[in-house]
Amino acid sequence: MTKSNRLFHFIVSKNINCRIDFLRENLNIKSNCELFDYIIEKISKNMPKLKEIIGDHKSEYDFIDTEDRSRIDKYVRLNENKYKTLKKWHYLFNEYGISVILRDIIKFFYEGIVKYGADKFLDLIDKNLNLHKIKYAMKNILTHMMKISIKKRLLYSTVVQNLLDYS
Repeated sequence: MTKSNRLFHFIVSKNINCRIDFLRENLNIKSNCELFDYIIEKISKNMPKLKEIIGDHKSEYDFIDTEDRSRIDKYVRLNENKYKTLKKWHYLFNEYGISVILRDIIKFFYEGIVKYGADKFLDLIDKNLNLHKIKYAMKNILTHMMKISIKKRLLYSTVVQNLLDYS
C-alpha cells in the first residue's frame, strides 16, 4: 500500500499566514491541504516559465526570525503528485527548499487575487503566459540586479500587474 499524501512542514510569518487565510476565504477552500493542492495545480504550467526567467537562484531564503513569537508552524498533507512537482522544481531551480517555492506561490496568488479578483485571476493564470513578452519587459531590469529575492519580487509583481498582456 502506498501513501497518497505527504506530510509537509514549513514555517511562515504572520503576514504569510494571513495571506493563506485570505486565499482560503476567497477561493472557498476549507483546508490548507486543499488550498495548496489547488494553487499548485493552477500554477504548474506557468511556474517553470517564471522561474526560468530569474535564472540561477543561488538558494536565497526569506528571513523568518527564530525569536519571533508570531511565526507559525504549518503542517500540510500534499497530494503525492503535487509534492513530486515541488521536489522537481526544487531540484531544477536550485531553490533553498520547497517552502521557499510555496511562499512564492502564495505571494503570487495573493497579489493576483487582490488585483483582479479570484475568478478573473484564475482564468488568466490558467492560460499559458507569453514568455517572450515577459522576458522583453524584464530584460533591462533583471540583468543589473544581484539579489535573487529582489528579482523574484519584481518579476511576480510585474507579471501580476500586466497579466492581461501576458496571457
